[in-house]
Amino acid sequence: LGMIHMGLDHLDQALNNLQTSLKIRTKALPPRNPLIGRTHHDIGLVYEAPDKVPDALQHLNTALGIYSYELQPDHCDIAECQEDIQRLM
Repeated sequence: LGMIHMGLDHLDQALNNLQTSLKIRTKALPPRNPLIGRTHHDIGLVYEAPDKVPDALQHLNTALGIYSYELQPDHCDIAECQEDIQRLM
């Protein structure tokens, strides 16, 4: 739902939905679950939109750490996250 709001440029609502999702997933899933990584990744993309680059990088790097721990090195989520980080640097 958060990414739908982002696509509609409702960034505050997108961030609110994603932060709620992160809280729920953090309580329900193991700490390095890729779904938690995906939520951090999506939050990073929302923060990128209003030029909150430090916040975006923080969430993208958290996502990359989770992805790198749980996924194979050639997984597409790792490559996508690395590309997003490089774009912001």
